[in-house]
Amino acid sequence: MADNPLNEVADRLASLGEGELLETVELVAHELGMKGEELTKKLMTVRLKPRTGRLRASVNYKVKRLSNRIQLVLKAGGKRLPYLVTHEYGATIRMKSKYLRIPLPAAKTKAGVDRYSTPLRTTGAGLFYAAKSKRGNLLLFSRKTNKPWYILKKSVTIPRRQTIGLGFRYIEKNLAPELEKIILMKLESL
Repeated sequence: MADNPLNEVADRLASLGEGELLETVELVAHELGMKGEELTKKLMTVRLKPRTGRLRASVNYKVKRLSNRIQLVLKAGGKRLPYLVTHEYGATIRMKSKYLRIPLPAAKTKAGVDRYSTPLRTTGAGLFYAAKSKRGNLLLFSRKTNKPWYILKKSVTIPRRQTIGLGFRYIEKNLAPELEKIILMKLESL
């Protein structure tokens, strides 16, 4: 039975001990967590065209040792940044009454933010008039310049743009091969 290669590997793994194996798994979890965080942040920069960077800054990973196992958590967003779910899975946003106001370049600041983020009735009252474009879109025009500032829509569909989901998949795909590689290196050193 000693000539069976699987028995030999099992014996060598047992000689490592549970503590050393957990340390190995923890080391791999930290390495993959950092790579998953880095990938997610890069995807957020490329796919989402961030304005403030708050969502990107919210991405982090954590590795916890729980008795005889290791937990790796990659997270982003949170209560203050609920729009991550919309970007991750896509969504259709519908108004129950009136219209959604989509800013055109003239209505945006250099940071790409709507100049009138609050309802126009309070901040931009009397500054705009509504009219249809040649293509049939309902637009808000500036009274001062007669240029369009906003498109008015009943609904808007936000496409799916995965970021953290791809970070999770990266970790999931690479966990077993990385563990195998490190454990084999440890076994060869015995």
